[in-house]
Amino acid sequence: MKPEVVVTTHMNADLDGFSAMLAVTYLYPEAVPVLPDTYETTIRRILAHPYFETRPFYAWRDIELDALRTVIVVDAGTPSRIGPVYESLRHRPIRWVIYDTHPVEGESVGDQPGSVEVHTAPYGATTTILVREIQARGLSVGSLEATLMALGIYEDTGFFTFVGTTPADLEAAAFLLAQGADVRMIRDWMTVALQAEQAEAIDEIRQSLEVLPVRGATVHFAVIRHRQYIADLAVVVHRIMDETPIEVLFVALETPRHVYVIGRSRSHRIDVGAILAELGGGGHAYAGSASVPQKTAIEVKERLIRVIEERLPAEPRARDVMVRSVRTVSAATTVAQAAEVINRFRVNALPVEADGQVVGLVTRQALDQARAMGLDERPVHEVMAGPPPVVRPEATLDEVAEALLRHRSRIVLVAEPGGPVQGLITRMDLLRARYDWLQLSAVRLARPTGPAMNYWRRLEKLCPPTWVSYFQEIGDIAEARGWRAYLVGGAVRDVVMNQVPQDVDVVVEGPAILLAQAWAERHGGRVHAYEQFGTAVVTLPDGLRIDFATARTETYDYPGAPPRVEVGTLLRQDLYRRDFTINAMALALNPSERGQLVDPFGGLRDVHDGLIRVLHSLSFFEDPARLLRAIRFAARYGFRLSPETQHLFEKARDAGVLERLPGPRKGLELRYLLSEPAILEVFRRMTEARLWPHLHPRWNWRMTDLEEVRRAAEVFDWWRVTLGPERPDAWTFWAFVALQHLPAEDRPTVIREFQWPQEVYRLVVEGRDLLREFQAWYHRTPSATPGEVARRWRDWPVELVLFLMAISDEPLRSYARRYLTEWRSLRPFLTGEDLRRMGLEPGPAFREILDRLWVAQIDGQVQDPDEARAWVARHVSVRAPE
Repeated sequence: MKPEVVVTTHMNADLDGFSAMLAVTYLYPEAVPVLPDTYETTIRRILAHPYFETRPFYAWRDIELDALRTVIVVDAGTPSRIGPVYESLRHRPIRWVIYDTHPVEGESVGDQPGSVEVHTAPYGATTTILVREIQARGLSVGSLEATLMALGIYEDTGFFTFVGTTPADLEAAAFLLAQGADVRMIRDWMTVALQAEQAEAIDEIRQSLEVLPVRGATVHFAVIRHRQYIADLAVVVHRIMDETPIEVLFVALETPRHVYVIGRSRSHRIDVGAILAELGGGGHAYAGSASVPQKTAIEVKERLIRVIEERLPAEPRARDVMVRSVRTVSAATTVAQAAEVINRFRVNALPVEADGQVVGLVTRQALDQARAMGLDERPVHEVMAGPPPVVRPEATLDEVAEALLRHRSRIVLVAEPGGPVQGLITRMDLLRARYDWLQLSAVRLARPTGPAMNYWRRLEKLCPPTWVSYFQEIGDIAEARGWRAYLVGGAVRDVVMNQVPQDVDVVVEGPAILLAQAWAERHGGRVHAYEQFGTAVVTLPDGLRIDFATARTETYDYPGAPPRVEVGTLLRQDLYRRDFTINAMALALNPSERGQLVDPFGGLRDVHDGLIRVLHSLSFFEDPARLLRAIRFAARYGFRLSPETQHLFEKARDAGVLERLPGPRKGLELRYLLSEPAILEVFRRMTEARLWPHLHPRWNWRMTDLEEVRRAAEVFDWWRVTLGPERPDAWTFWAFVALQHLPAEDRPTVIREFQWPQEVYRLVVEGRDLLREFQAWYHRTPSATPGEVARRWRDWPVELVLFLMAISDEPLRSYARRYLTEWRSLRPFLTGEDLRRMGLEPGPAFREILDRLWVAQIDGQVQDPDEARAWVARHVSVRAPE
């Protein structure tokens, strides 16, 4: 490229620099955005958005420096921060324009031979400077652009919590929100291999396994014999546990001098750490080891049996079963407020507090009855029952059950006499605990997981080695501090489906910000913490970025409303807020369970069965965009909606929830949909689901119309393979196709409602007129030559020619193919200077002459420059040159 004006930012570009670059393109429309050689991983994720196929950000290698006249530098007080390219520019007579939040010293701009223009203001973000200028000029920006600009302000002000935040930052963000910035998008963008010896050991263990029934518990024991210790024997045992339903396993490796014992347990009743401590080893309840000298494996096995019989723990106690996150309301809370809390957190009863003590219990039924009697504004203590029973942390499950039955209560509280409440147990908690204990469940109550499946080896295969080491470190830190860290969401879905993860998010049962800070300190990383959200973003010096979040819940006030976030919950509750089961899985990062799949809602089963399943019945009502997301994931993976999800989908659709979704959200989700590679599946499923009319009542696609999409897909794929001069813009093309089944007079309204960019508006609105005019002309001119047809297309966007090619038969289809691959780049044999030398007067007629000559070349009437001159002489009045 040979631009005269570019905008760039500092090396290791962050979101503020990126957002400011985008804002500059509104103030300097001629400016070409050029990214430095290094930038944050989040920016790389953002650049994958379909928007940047039409508004690309370039690299310095794409730019011919000799043409540069102006370089705009944002978020950097000195041009030298733009990277190595500065050395090639510093001695050129270039106009430098600098935007930064810090005063620029004279020495920082250097001794440039050109001019230096500086714009600074003491705001929290450089983007704020530019957004205020956009406001001052009365310019408007699209919804997606507003979202991208807001990212820089949100990040550099720490969601307006950093000391440097100013009123101007808030005003700029308010302007962008008014322009359609999507807070959910902002949050989303901000929120081991075995050796041969070990493989042989696995086979030996499997062959030697024996079952030892001990006091109702099923314990597996295996003995293998080698001349020396097997490296990473614990990994071998862990692998056996991953691949089998074994609940308790002891493996004894007998060598000439020692017996090495590795123990693993999924049972609450078998504390392998305590058991192996009796053999001189140790560990914790679910993993342990010991080295026993001068004994045989048989002796060790007999000793283990005796220890298990002596130490087999009793059933779980109240402290093991209780939920530690206790939600309460004060006695002064109104009935309406208490009902809102019960609904938001999906519980059936709430303890009522006064002066730090639990004084009563209010149930959902009591609140419903009170509201029916018009008591919404009365204090909740007037309708509450007496305080729930209290049991000590050491209470057995039988004692908990007795307390529930005797008091006919929904819950019991867990506390020492006279002490603070430590937790609570519901009737369902008790039932689950009894079942787990009786069945020797493999699932810890506080950490619900699905089947014991381990994906660490697959993660190592799919992810860069540095990522894997980072995950290990994060898990190690969490374990050392008593927290639990998990990889969650789309990354886990990708790993389960054997695909490379695209986004990396870590959820913590514990303080995510502290974990992020501890990990970042090891690598010199920069931490942006957002206390109110319990989240942190760590950016490493190499640009890698990882998002941390404390486990949270989300609630919605009405369909399509922005979520209200409550931090400090358990992982299960965090996963429960997600859209579909396939996106509600996690991988444990702590070393004690590293790589274990946490799947409380059956996401793995649904992946294997090819199902899209919501997590609860109000999912589509909470966020109507999930209707479109369900179509997107189903089309992408070839999945289908589960029967119950299909039923809920149809009920929500027919209830009109999609109509209540804000236009920009509809537009964004449609952009994602129309960017999917399996585009025919997208249209088929959207049409089958009858979603088009719910986006606009007159948007009408029928199953018989899908032949148009099939033909368009063939044409578009052909064009993409040919690698034409212009990169095809997938979503813009498919938006044009989709809108063909909306009445022409409604298309501008829909485009504006969706806040789609001006390029789409021009293609759809102006393209309709161009198509109509061309088709009318072509039918009136049956003898039109290929060149005459091609001339009609010269000013058309590529997408419009592709669409015409898709809907046309021969010969137009062949004409369009040749136009796109040959004729567009064909130059006339003569130039304006050649015409002048032939005696023609320069003027507007030159364009007409050269266009007609171009047509003649396409039609084969002219083969070389001499024939071109003869053609001009025959068709144009030419005076003899002087």
